Amino acid sequence: MADADLALINKVELRIALTQDDALFENALNLYLAPLLLKLGSEHGPVRSAILSILRNLIPRITAARDVKLPVEALLEQAKRPKVSIDADSSQVRLYSLLFVSRGVDRLSIQDKNKLIPLLIEGISTHSLTVSSRLFNVLGKVLEGWRAPDNESVEYAEMEKSLHLDANPQDAIFLAKKIAKFFILLPSDSVTPMLYHGLSIDDHAFFSLHAGVVFKSPNELTELKLRYLQLLKSGGFKDMVLALPYMIASADDSSALNSPASTLFKKLTLNVDDEEFVNDCVQLFLGGDGVPPCTPKLQERILVLLSKSSIVGKHPQIDEITLRGLESDNAKSKSAGLYFAKWVTMLNASNGSSASSSLNSSVALQLKSSILGEGWPVADVPKGANYATFLTQRALKYETLGSILKQSSELSVNDFSYIEFLFKSLEGEVSDVRSSIQDALSGLAIHLPSLSPESKLKIKQYAAEYLTYQDTTSVGGGSSNENLQACRYMIVKYLNFTFPFADAEARMFNILGSYKHNRLDTVEESNHGLHPHWFNIVQSANTTQFKSSKELLGQQSAGVQFPLFDDMVCAFNSHFNDVNRNRLPTILKTLGKAVVFVFRTFVMEAVNKANTVIVPDEQWDLRLDKAVETDSVVQKLLVDKCSCSDRFSTFIKLVLRIFLDQFSGGSGINPNINYGTTLSTLLHIAPTNVIGDLTTTVPLFVDVFEGGLVSGETASIACESFAIVASHPNVDNDSIQAILNSAMEGSSRNLQQIRTLSVGYLIGRLYLRARATNIVSVSFLKSYLDFLLEQKSPAWSSIVWECVIQISMFGALNSPDFADYVTKFIDLVEDGVKKSDERAMNALACLTLSLTKDNDNTLNKCENLAYKTHISKHLEFTFTVGEAFLIMAAGWQSKALQKNLDIQGTKIEYFEPDISRLPLILSTVLAACANTKPALRKSACIWLLSLAQFCGHLQPVKDKAREMHIAFTIFLADKDELIQESASRGLSIVYEMGDVELKEVLVKGLLKSFTDSNASSIYTSGSVEEDTQLFEPDILKTGEGSVSTYKDVLNLASEVGDPSLVYKFMSLAKNSVLWSSRKGMAFGLGSILSKTSLNNLFSTNQQLTNRLIPRLYRYRYDPNTSVSTAMNDIWNSLVPNNSDTINEHFDIILEELLKGMGNKEWRVRQASTTALNDLLQVSTLESYGDKLEEIWQMSFRAMDDIKDSVRKEGNKLTKSLSTILLRTIDAKYSSSSPIKAEKVLKDLIPFLLGPRGILSEAEDVKNFSIKTITKICKDGGAFVRPFIPDLIENFVQLMSTLEPEAINYLLLNADKYNISPTELDARRLQAVGSSPIMQTIEKMLDNLADTDMDTFIKKLGNSIKKSVGLPSKVCGSKILVTLVTDHLELSKPYGDRFLKIALSQLKDRNEAVSSTYATACGFLCRIASIESVESFAELINRYYFDHENYEDSRWRLIAAVASFSVATYSGDKFQSMTGVFLPLAFIGKHDVDPEVAKTFDKMWIEFGNNSTIRLYLPELLDFYERHLQSPRFETRRALATSIGELSLVVTGGKGGVSSTAIENLSDNDKKQLLHLMSLLIVACKGKTWEGKEKVLRTLTEFTINAKSLVVTDHLVTSEVTKTLITEARRRNKQYQKQAVKCLGLYIAEYTTQEQAVEVYVEVMRKILRLYKSEDSDDMDTDSSDDDHDESRKRFKGESKAKMLAMEKERGEFIDNISLAYFDRPIDLSQQVLALYCDAAEHFLTQSDIDLTWASDIMFCTSMSHLLGLMKEEERPEATVSLFSIWNLLKKRCLVSHAIENVRLQFIKLTVSFMNYSKSEQIQAEIRKDLSEFKSFEKSSKVLKQLADKNL
Repeated sequence: MADADLALINKVELRIALTQDDALFENALNLYLAPLLLKLGSEHGPVRSAILSILRNLIPRITAARDVKLPVEALLEQAKRPKVSIDADSSQVRLYSLLFVSRGVDRLSIQDKNKLIPLLIEGISTHSLTVSSRLFNVLGKVLEGWRAPDNESVEYAEMEKSLHLDANPQDAIFLAKKIAKFFILLPSDSVTPMLYHGLSIDDHAFFSLHAGVVFKSPNELTELKLRYLQLLKSGGFKDMVLALPYMIASADDSSALNSPASTLFKKLTLNVDDEEFVNDCVQLFLGGDGVPPCTPKLQERILVLLSKSSIVGKHPQIDEITLRGLESDNAKSKSAGLYFAKWVTMLNASNGSSASSSLNSSVALQLKSSILGEGWPVADVPKGANYATFLTQRALKYETLGSILKQSSELSVNDFSYIEFLFKSLEGEVSDVRSSIQDALSGLAIHLPSLSPESKLKIKQYAAEYLTYQDTTSVGGGSSNENLQACRYMIVKYLNFTFPFADAEARMFNILGSYKHNRLDTVEESNHGLHPHWFNIVQSANTTQFKSSKELLGQQSAGVQFPLFDDMVCAFNSHFNDVNRNRLPTILKTLGKAVVFVFRTFVMEAVNKANTVIVPDEQWDLRLDKAVETDSVVQKLLVDKCSCSDRFSTFIKLVLRIFLDQFSGGSGINPNINYGTTLSTLLHIAPTNVIGDLTTTVPLFVDVFEGGLVSGETASIACESFAIVASHPNVDNDSIQAILNSAMEGSSRNLQQIRTLSVGYLIGRLYLRARATNIVSVSFLKSYLDFLLEQKSPAWSSIVWECVIQISMFGALNSPDFADYVTKFIDLVEDGVKKSDERAMNALACLTLSLTKDNDNTLNKCENLAYKTHISKHLEFTFTVGEAFLIMAAGWQSKALQKNLDIQGTKIEYFEPDISRLPLILSTVLAACANTKPALRKSACIWLLSLAQFCGHLQPVKDKAREMHIAFTIFLADKDELIQESASRGLSIVYEMGDVELKEVLVKGLLKSFTDSNASSIYTSGSVEEDTQLFEPDILKTGEGSVSTYKDVLNLASEVGDPSLVYKFMSLAKNSVLWSSRKGMAFGLGSILSKTSLNNLFSTNQQLTNRLIPRLYRYRYDPNTSVSTAMNDIWNSLVPNNSDTINEHFDIILEELLKGMGNKEWRVRQASTTALNDLLQVSTLESYGDKLEEIWQMSFRAMDDIKDSVRKEGNKLTKSLSTILLRTIDAKYSSSSPIKAEKVLKDLIPFLLGPRGILSEAEDVKNFSIKTITKICKDGGAFVRPFIPDLIENFVQLMSTLEPEAINYLLLNADKYNISPTELDARRLQAVGSSPIMQTIEKMLDNLADTDMDTFIKKLGNSIKKSVGLPSKVCGSKILVTLVTDHLELSKPYGDRFLKIALSQLKDRNEAVSSTYATACGFLCRIASIESVESFAELINRYYFDHENYEDSRWRLIAAVASFSVATYSGDKFQSMTGVFLPLAFIGKHDVDPEVAKTFDKMWIEFGNNSTIRLYLPELLDFYERHLQSPRFETRRALATSIGELSLVVTGGKGGVSSTAIENLSDNDKKQLLHLMSLLIVACKGKTWEGKEKVLRTLTEFTINAKSLVVTDHLVTSEVTKTLITEARRRNKQYQKQAVKCLGLYIAEYTTQEQAVEVYVEVMRKILRLYKSEDSDDMDTDSSDDDHDESRKRFKGESKAKMLAMEKERGEFIDNISLAYFDRPIDLSQQVLALYCDAAEHFLTQSDIDLTWASDIMFCTSMSHLLGLMKEEERPEATVSLFSIWNLLKKRCLVSHAIENVRLQFIKLTVSFMNYSKSEQIQAEIRKDLSEFKSFEKSSKVLKQLADKNL
């Protein structure tokens, strides 16, 4: 064997060596190079050595011949798949083949190179390292000039298809990884592998050593990288595969590469949680196994990317990654490392990873060390460093450290040093970094409550350091003010987070932090720490535990514990007394805040556990201050507390000291009104013994007054305090008299004013204590009053009024001795009243106490003066007038005046109770309420409210309760909001002061006022009716007119079943305007009591609660904003715990809302729908699972509501329901469970599939049902599995329902719009495939289980059977196909059943439907049994051949589509049954219908060939035998056409089968040939049809080629002859012309057929006579002939092209005659010869068209053929005719203008003629003519030919 190979190799070498030029050399290489290289795989060493020897000689020659192209494709194919034996070593073959490929591609054009790209890519991942490396290298070369087309272009799609990367994902992955590594490669001078950043030795060897190349030039390397980048854009790579190479390329140093790569990288859709991708990034980042880490630039990119991954925290090398990132010397990488560290810390915390502790500790320690190393707390910026970058990175370090400490609680809780470190850093860092430190410290707030006591103590120490003093010397060695302010803010924040509100020391630090010169944020934070409501909000937010919305909003702050009063006093006292006054202690600047807060602490301790108006809400401070001032309950509690508080005396002394010291210049205490107000309040409630301890301060008061520093409001407070203390019995009478006398001595005006005021207050308190008789003489008092009357200056007016108030209030003027003074003062005060002076008004009221009461039925002077003040626009003055009326009407019986009793243990002794004026004043105010003047009505409302509030306990007021109720009810309709609120509060007050009988009457009256406008005449004018407009037009537009908030409040109370509740509801609903008024606030306090009353009522009456909660819940969502706001106020007031209340009353709330959704009033429906939406959001599915179907039903009803706003809310509700449902069944959510999901779906899916869901007549409901159930199917997973059969059954039928109605219109009117129904159906098919419903079905099929298959098949079959429209039908077919393609194993056992379903639809009247099911059948054959497939094949044959409606081509098309589908999609079954399908395809590809033929032809091209015909010839013959006699013409035609092609294949085509070959055939083969011939004969019978001539030609050629076989059967010969004669006589001219030619060929072989010759000559003469205008009426015809004369006339006008065609046709006839000639028998052949001579002579002499050179050549060749067959001696008579023709031709050919080829052909004819004719005369004549011709002939070729022929 080796010798033979060597010999062959030597021959090849010799042939290559003998090639003389490049062209021959290239041909030799194309032929021999690949086979030569293949021999390198030989097992014989000499053979391999010989090849290598040849290659050594060959390579230099190839190198030298630069233009020689190598057989690259053949070599490439050989390198990839060498055809060597299995045990042979193919490595050398591959290596050298690729070597020459690499050389060869350099010589190709760019276009040729690009064509090799798919070949190189295909299978590149499957080869060995050396092969794939060289393929990769060659790929880089062929990518030259290649550019990826635009994504949306047609070229892009073609490129994707050609590369096949989507079909070979392993190749794509391999290429992407290698390209990624290649992007790292750097230029090198050596092929020796080297280590690079991120590149191993093996990686480098792949690109250099194994590939045999070296990349020395950076430009060359960059160019290659750009080529590979273009390849990555080709579209065959998935985004995750591209991520790594794009990322690496984006970090390249060359902008030419990194810029486009960055852009491409940004466009990727990345899954940064892909585990493989993360591992690749980590490996690049860290290196390992001898691979160095990648470059810092790439490391930075990797860290940025990993900082978005949620799984990177679980990577085993996460510690190393994090620390490596932090240690980087590159600024950007280090920054990325810091961000990454933050991200990892956050991930570990969210995942609860315990393994992260050590990492957090290490990272935190490293960050701290890094900061310390850069200089701390003040940074030392390195020389040459960018200052901004340095600070940015330093700030980032603090942020990262803060993030780690926040996520790792053990670090910050157990090691306080980190907090200390951050605070110290905050003291020294610059402003650019401070915010980051503050963020870091803020992040630790969540851990502060868990600090150890020692750590908490350190926080207080820091607070003391930062807050105690205003200077900065104690902080950080003198830090800047900005740093100190930042520290103060953070420490205050830490105090609020670390310590409870009850911590007195922390509250003191808050007080210090509130210093006004601190930053605003520090002051605000400090104030939060002093307000229970805001403190609670801060605390509620500072936790990882769940907090309700109310807790986060501070609506549940009642649980806040206040500091103990004693502790606060101690802390306050300590801070005040123990500070260094020389260092500007902050406490001196915040004493006002401290005094107030300590007092508030006392108040909260006093009212603790008591039912008062004080609650710790957002208005706690205002509420507390007003309650202390006006609320008797609170005041009594404070008085009681004073007697049992040990520290009260200490506190009041401290406050008194502060108050007095503020007027001392050396105390350092800033003046503050709070000292006085607090002191005054304390004195009001202080026990007598406590006041007695303070009497030693009386001289201090006097000194302060004498100092002249007291003025304004402080003066009044100081004088009152002085009077309370100085009037105490501990101060003897003489001392008091001395004080009074000295006060009245002359001095400056300012000093005189304070003295006068102090005397007034002191006289009043002496009368209050009943000591005035022995101290204040009448003369002194008169002189004092005279002094007051003498002060006419405006500067004295307020002092005078205040003094008058104080002395008259307590009875000093109640004596007859002073009656004239009272009158004078009344006259004096009148001007002040008219000017709306509140003190003047109060003075007037107090003066009336000393007047004698008369019984007049009209207002007296003072009362009338007060009444006329209604014109005042000052709200506060109006309230003051109301208080004045109280004093005038009830005196000290009024609660309003009793608040002025500011000394405990005293009572009024100088006035007798007298309320005689009360009825008149009350009646007057009630009359004013009915007045039409707006100003008077407003004032009257406020006055009436004052009377109800402060005199409601008096009988005259109770007697007028009903009238007051009516008045307040009328005021509810007023447009003024203050009047409305006042009326609302007044109604509540009036109701509460009545007895049971009165309350019942009031409730009924109020109900009538809202509902019955004709109930009583008292309500006819101005009362509130159902349609009363309470607001300006368009302010509360609801679409149906304005509404009344109060009507809805009443409705709520009525619905609950207790209308009386309306009074309490009104108090809760609205009082914002009252609260904005200083005096009106006292009335708003009552709402708290109403709330308490309601709470008590509901706690004891569960039935009432059950009625109220559902309705109140619904009213909160009323469409009217005013109503909903009022109801929300009521709800928030009554419901302390929103979540618990809803859970407790969930069932009745749900029932109420469902009932309301069906209410006839749209507002109720809308409110119920909105409320239900909100209710479901905060409830669990278990709580309403039983009502789910009803909820859906009512939701859909809301969606279809007549009111647009209700529909909108219905849409929102259904969307929320859908979301809740999906979360229930979606495994991604923790709330999902199989039991819960099954329970929900069991009721819900039938509902959605029913008449209220997808079958609903409401379009919105139907669409939403479909959308919802689609989402359920997509996200439900295994939970939906039991419902899949029913769902798919409904979905299939639903497809047609969802089709737009416009489609049906288009189908019916397609002709109008020039639209093809077929095209429209195609679009409909496409729409079904892309339908969301179809996608949902496919998703459901993924969850289908084997246990469900029986039910599923039944349901699917029924749905397909019942389906009506095309979309539903097609949907069914697509389901069947999907089952096979995507769920093969699941559907395999049921293949026969599925096939049966599909077969039932093949007869569908719609062609598109039947075709889709035919395709489905093709798929289903893959899983069907052989028996079923055989039955299916028989059905296809019947459809094609035997269908009753064969004329309808769609049955044949179904057969075609089905057959092709089986062949395409069920290859294994097709291969086992090709004998059934392929014969049909062969026949069908000749079908008359183009679509049928095209489908079968496509099938035949892909799966059949000529060998197939020979293989299945018996089957084909059987088809022909059975169907060739079919009564259907289309069948016969297709069979006849196909049998013609079959015959050509069987007999070997035009060349035929040689006689020898036929002799060697078996008897069976001969029998088949004869059978085939008989079938051909049958096929040629019958009328003519297009293409029949081909069959006849086939029969003719078959008969000629198989002559040796045919002649043995005379019967066959006779049939053939008869058939040809019959066909030649056809009168279809075009067909007859072809038929007679066939007959001519036949008689040339079968020369004894006399009839055939005669018919041939006869027909041919007639055809030729056609052009001579001769008739042919005697011919049998299928159609009539045209008149020949007319034809000739027509020919004359034909175009040149037409004339040439006619010339060609005639030439073919004449040529056919020459071919039909035979030499024996002579008599028959003579007819043919005569025919030829006549025809030739006719056309050469009498032609009606101009003959061209083509006719000349035809005549020359045909006559030469004749002469070659003839002998002159046998036919001497023919010589003359032939010579005549020769002469005619001579005149055309032997002329100078004849073309050269014509002359040459004529010379050949002449030679033939001279060989034929031996006549000397003719010979001489010919030579003569030729001699003459030569004389003018110029062509060398012609002359040479004449010479060669011896002419």
